[in-house]
Amino acid sequence: MAAIDTRKELTCWWWNAPGYKCKYGPDHCKYSHRRTGKMGPRSACPILPRLSPPSNHNNDLLTLDDPDSAFSARNLAWALQSVHSAENIQHFINKHPPASIDILVNSDVEGYPPIFYAIERNCTPTLGAILENGGSPNSISSFQNIPALAFAICHAEVRKFNTVSVVKMLLAYGADPKVIPQEMWEDYIKVPSLALQRLQTSALSWCTPELQALLVRNLNISQRYYLHKAYTTKSVGKKMIQAASIHGIKKLLTVPYYLVGQSIAADMVLERLIGHFALNINRPIVMVFCGPSGHGKTALAKEMGGLLNIESLVIDCTEMQHETDLFGPKAPYFGSGESTSVNNLLAAGGKQRCIVLLDEFEKTTDEVRQALLLIFDWGHYKDRRNGNLVDCSRVIWILTTNAVDSIIAQFFHSYLEDRSEEAQTRAPFRRLDADIKELFISKFGVGGSGHLYAPNAKNQQPPTTGRLTVAVPFFPFQAGEQAVVAHQFILNLSDNVRKPIDIDAKKLAGHVRLSLQNDSAVTSYLAKIGYDGKLGARSLQRAVDQHVLTNFYRVYFGGDDEVSEKINRGPLQKYSVKLCPVFDGKDEVVVYRNGYTDLIPAE
Repeated sequence: MAAIDTRKELTCWWWNAPGYKCKYGPDHCKYSHRRTGKMGPRSACPILPRLSPPSNHNNDLLTLDDPDSAFSARNLAWALQSVHSAENIQHFINKHPPASIDILVNSDVEGYPPIFYAIERNCTPTLGAILENGGSPNSISSFQNIPALAFAICHAEVRKFNTVSVVKMLLAYGADPKVIPQEMWEDYIKVPSLALQRLQTSALSWCTPELQALLVRNLNISQRYYLHKAYTTKSVGKKMIQAASIHGIKKLLTVPYYLVGQSIAADMVLERLIGHFALNINRPIVMVFCGPSGHGKTALAKEMGGLLNIESLVIDCTEMQHETDLFGPKAPYFGSGESTSVNNLLAAGGKQRCIVLLDEFEKTTDEVRQALLLIFDWGHYKDRRNGNLVDCSRVIWILTTNAVDSIIAQFFHSYLEDRSEEAQTRAPFRRLDADIKELFISKFGVGGSGHLYAPNAKNQQPPTTGRLTVAVPFFPFQAGEQAVVAHQFILNLSDNVRKPIDIDAKKLAGHVRLSLQNDSAVTSYLAKIGYDGKLGARSLQRAVDQHVLTNFYRVYFGGDDEVSEKINRGPLQKYSVKLCPVFDGKDEVVVYRNGYTDLIPAE
């Protein structure tokens, strides 16, 4: 006689929870879709209540642009749970003066401040708007006393989303990493375990055995890395915070979290830019981001406009062979009426801050570098369309270059590689700066007082070096950082296949939960076999494509059934990535399908 399936005697928690639904349906769910008097298991992570619409909503939408819709924490929390776009919610927040919302934004809404509802939505733009308008990254729910940071990590199990960006943003705005047990992340390469010894602190009073187990299951290597980074990063002084606030560039203080590694570069960028703004220097700033390819130079430079809230422009210097390629012909020559994007940005912005990024600057010619000297030095420039003088003294120029790779790599291997953080602080960075300057002189010329430049002199370069404000070195990744970068590429893949199947858009791989078993082992292996210091992140992307992406597609498309959008209506398909031994003591990355996810909330 077959055994009775007692699981049907338990009510499905997701079926019963207000505002949620079970994606298995009554026929395939392990638990009953009726009230049996006994509740089936659920995640230990708190589930936020479904909020009812405010009284002045229209067709289930709050009229956020209505001048009569005063700001309230409840309206904001409801909007975050509704179908409102991130842009609409940001507008709702930003249209109210900060002084009128900085207290309300931290008010309790049925046990949770609004920041929890933004975390639940897993939306960094709305989370950022709340944080920038007084929302506390250290908010705590009155239900279970769980900190916002812990909720962001644990909530990944409920929604099956990648929450790394949300965790990173909370830490960037000052969330205390110590609300997460330090033993779980102080050695971020190590996968955390339940055997913790140091839980007896007030900051960890929320961490029950159930929530501790939830953290262990969901705290991935990228989150552990950023927790470690938040703990070890030098805190910003009050004067620097004051200067950043006065000049409206407080977001710049989050720059360390836009990079993996590169703490030296982040510190130099912060100190130089905030100092330049604070002293209100009316002279261009010319920063050189130098170091091997694929280690964050261009990526950070492209983010600078958003961090400083100013317009920015990216120029590929491989195409800049003549000064007219950069600035355009002078009037009245043909083409001067349209000119170039650089000329038009400089002319339109007169006396306004803006950023011009000259990518791969070493590939410019002497002619182009000569044309830049006067504008680098004093910000003097004439609009090519009409000859009008333009004040460009407030322009920020960022040059990226691989010209000094050999010096930076040698310094890294001699003083930084596999060294403790304390030992790294004792490295002779002044000597490195002098070596970089010497090599720049040989490539780009000297300039400055007492150095003349004759354009026709043999073997003489335009004196660009004398105009440079600071050279910012970007170093190769340490072994742990390599693993984190590899993990972020896997997360990108996971986010892609998490999206629904869309036959019309020719997207056949989707509605998948791709997860790692022992993320440390997998990512460290990919870093070991794939990382190339000359290529940086690109080499790790290639390793992920070869060993994870290819294997996933092989398994996903290996069946005989056709892909159908009907799959989107069921639970997420589960695929796992694991490092397995094969032969002769060697390992191999394996991707395999292992059923469906547990019940998840309706999206």
